[in-house]
Amino acid sequence: MLVIDSGKEQTAEALAQLLKALCDACYITSDQLTQGFVRILDNIADIQLDAPHASQTFDEFSDICFAKGFLPNSVLKELPGK
Repeated sequence: MLVIDSGKEQTAEALAQLLKALCDACYITSDQLTQGFVRILDNIADIQLDAPHASQTFDEFSDICFAKGFLPNSVLKELPGK
């Protein structure tokens, strides 16, 4: 995931804006978005082997997406830090 590799807040904000725009334009459904987040969450242990800060960065990115109003609360509750 671009946000995890970058680790920069600007990247997280930009990608969150892109995902929000795609959701608003109905290019991505809520179910597809949820599946993507859950897929990353399910593989976070493996991702952390290459990027040790992955879990924290993903938590922060998820918070940004939730604040923008397009990430369901059910996904946010599944995060380890929540």
